[in-house]
Amino acid sequence: MGGVARQLALGGAVALAVLVVFSAPAYAYIDPGTGSYLLQLLVAGALGASVALRIYWNQLKKGWGRLWGRSRRKPLEEGDARDE
Repeated sequence: MGGVARQLALGGAVALAVLVVFSAPAYAYIDPGTGSYLLQLLVAGALGASVALRIYWNQLKKGWGRLWGRSRRKPLEEGDARDE
């Protein structure tokens, strides 16, 4: 992590800790519909991420290959062995 990113993460953690420590009880009621709604959000997010991954899969593979300096594997020649 870079210096700025580390400072932002540390600041966010401190702010979250302060909010948790100094928060007052809410005395609120969460109805069952809220749990159903949160479950729908979770499922929709997972399905949306899977569709996006499917759409951009080839681009992700190319980028990953460039990142690690690999191109597509060459086909095996007759008599060659790979990772035996």
